[in-house]
Amino acid sequence: GWRLEAIWNFRDGRSDSSGKMPSWNTLDLNASKTFRIKKFCELDLTMTARNITDFRYEISSGYPMPGWGLYGGIAVRL
Repeated sequence: GWRLEAIWNFRDGRSDSSGKMPSWNTLDLNASKTFRIKKFCELDLTMTARNITDFRYEISSGYPMPGWGLYGGIAVRL
């Protein structure tokens, strides 16, 4: 079956050279599944949705991080 995973990232109490930074949190979702193609190989299909709430935050003052993103990949094992 499919493997599902949710990751909540929370940051609080941070500061940089400009002073205290606002708190922020994001939510990521991962889904993956392995497919076997007879005895030839296995395919791992993965999809990741990062920052699905599209929360706007900064790691350092004045440098905003990107909003949400969708990533995918295929790995082949012989």
